[in-house]
Amino acid sequence: MMYYSVSWTIKSSQLILYCRDLQNVVNNITYSYMAYLKQLRIVNFKSFSEEQTFNFSLPREEEGMKKKGLTVIVGGNNSGKSTVFDSIKKLTPNKKLPKSERHDGVSTLIVFLNEHDEETTVTNINNGNQIDISGSNKITISNFDFVNSRRHWSHNFSGEASWDQYDDRTRNNTKIAIDEILGTLLSGLNKDPKQKGKFDYLMRELVSDFRDWTIDSTEEGHSDFIAYKTASGNEHNSSLLGDGIISLFRIVSAILRPDNNKVLIIDEPELSLHPQVLKKLAFMLSELSYSRQIIICTHSPYFVNWDDIALGAQILRLIKGENDFTTVKTLSIDGGSLASISNLRDYQKPHLLDLVSKEIFFSDKVLFVEGQEDVSLITNKMKNSKDFLLFDVFGYGAGGATNIYLFLSLAKEMGIKASAIFDGDMSTEYSRCKRAFPEFLVEIWSESDIRDKYNLDSSGIRAKKNGIEKEGIFNGSGDLKPKNCVEFGKMFAKVIAYFRK
Repeated sequence: MMYYSVSWTIKSSQLILYCRDLQNVVNNITYSYMAYLKQLRIVNFKSFSEEQTFNFSLPREEEGMKKKGLTVIVGGNNSGKSTVFDSIKKLTPNKKLPKSERHDGVSTLIVFLNEHDEETTVTNINNGNQIDISGSNKITISNFDFVNSRRHWSHNFSGEASWDQYDDRTRNNTKIAIDEILGTLLSGLNKDPKQKGKFDYLMRELVSDFRDWTIDSTEEGHSDFIAYKTASGNEHNSSLLGDGIISLFRIVSAILRPDNNKVLIIDEPELSLHPQVLKKLAFMLSELSYSRQIIICTHSPYFVNWDDIALGAQILRLIKGENDFTTVKTLSIDGGSLASISNLRDYQKPHLLDLVSKEIFFSDKVLFVEGQEDVSLITNKMKNSKDFLLFDVFGYGAGGATNIYLFLSLAKEMGIKASAIFDGDMSTEYSRCKRAFPEFLVEIWSESDIRDKYNLDSSGIRAKKNGIEKEGIFNGSGDLKPKNCVEFGKMFAKVIAYFRK
């Protein structure tokens, strides 16, 4: 494992950093040895019935290249993402397993595996609510730092708290609970110039308007609060801070906790944050994952990064089936379609792997078409139909007919219901996908292209006067041709019926 350090000094109340940018600052935080979580298996717990396996990415070095210990868990609402948190919290001594979390007549089993393949097992005694923790016990609740999804805090507080006291609080936190002691934790951090300097730097990188904060008190002195200063020089009581700033205070404090040899688990880091802040936070956590294991549960495509996947990050997709039981799909760069899709990077086609394309990880039903024109013409024609909300049209197209096979492979691996429509001159690719994916609806237009394509003139310019090279379903102006109205209607009646099943 690699170890890093960073130098800090204070001069004229200003922090002088001997690192020039965020990447250096985050990578140069010193970490002690960590007990990594390599695998989690869940049986008969909440929405999990048959055994489901979570494989987590570990910070490591392979063949001279540093790999990221980042795992991103995605899935729809109520798909079981929070169950990952809840299962880990069962490592707490004297924790109970209430009837609402168990399955009748069978035992609950939760198995943790560390990086040395040493198991720790949690099960309920005689199918009741009492818990037995056995095995190597090399993975314990103290190995984890939880940043829960609801990060509301009590604005007024008094005294100071240690991280141990804070951990006891967050391990039993519920989604509707108010964090009563974050302020007291920040009181201790405020008294440490080195830690506060790091904290303020990271906050400024995330929020350009942020300048400083301190601990102040009411005139009566009965309670303390956070006094927050913006770039304009205005100072605000923490009771006036937005939920996004409050959320960042909690996340940054977790990044910089003194005993940061813990697996950092963040539930929905995107809550209440502006998209520009989300991009910065995603980058910060991505860089941090070179030297610390991070697990994120999210609904935001900002935290799914193709470059992270290429550097060892795992994507776990949770799917709630018709029986209301959850299954886990594991996606990584090691084999499968992701390895091939990550090679589609093209400076002339950056849209192929951009934010819109990453929404595939959050979709349940996806239609794949060849290119941008296909997407535009189809969506414009169907935008007034409520049936169009049944499915998503992938990104800006697959970037060509040959890429559709790769994206259908990804959809199959992720448990996404998918369909594809090829242009009429791509019969070979159509037949290939039709054979390879019998579970999907794969169709082809009768015309050669989605839109009329004209012949080139001597200057290489396509123009109507040059005559039609390829007949399209739509004309050169983007209007559906009258002779193709019936075909278009039948095509999407078939697609809609397929996605309704």
